[in-house]
Amino acid sequence: MTGTSVKDEVSERILGAVGLAVRARACVVGTTLSVEKMRADKGELLITACDISENTRKRLIGTAEYHRIAYVTTDIPKGILAHATGKKSDTAAVLLTDKSFVKIVETGIRIHTTNTEVSDLYGSNTEV
Repeated sequence: MTGTSVKDEVSERILGAVGLAVRARACVVGTTLSVEKMRADKGELLITACDISENTRKRLIGTAEYHRIAYVTTDIPKGILAHATGKKSDTAAVLLTDKSFVKIVETGIRIHTTNTEVSDLYGSNTEV
């Protein structure tokens, strides 16, 4: 029996939402711009790549927690996230600024209010 795992389906949903958000200009791509928008309280959901450095992770997640912006640490590498956004260089973070795109991402996962863990619809607690 062939098929994709729940993680793969969630990753594809996130990448699809990011691609649509880029076309609709409803997101900010990159670490510096994401932090600036979060500090201005203009973000809805922060999506981070899995292979970012520890300092970048602390900077992004610390800012998101301070400004009460939900975030998801995905299992998507920087190169694939960059490809979804149409960038040539690696992309560590994407900040969605429109609630409608956040709803697309949230359909496959539940983002807890504590911003510490993400669980899929089947109940297993995993970092996506």
